[in-house]
Amino acid sequence: MIASGESTGRLGMVLNKLSDYFDREVKIAIKSATTLIEPIMVVCMGSIIGFIALSMLLPIFTLSTSH
Repeated sequence: MIASGESTGRLGMVLNKLSDYFDREVKIAIKSATTLIEPIMVVCMGSIIGFIALSMLLPIFTLSTSH
């Protein structure tokens, strides 16, 4: 595309269109990555909180059932 822009004398316009295209591509890639990461983070945080709660409550339950 750059070669055709140079040959027609519209290099600036071609470069602007290319930059707009790649800006859109980067925004789509970032949005896709963010959309994928959010549920993974929610599951990880829930697992950590569940582990902490279980590690605090399990000894209490074992003490109450041993007598």
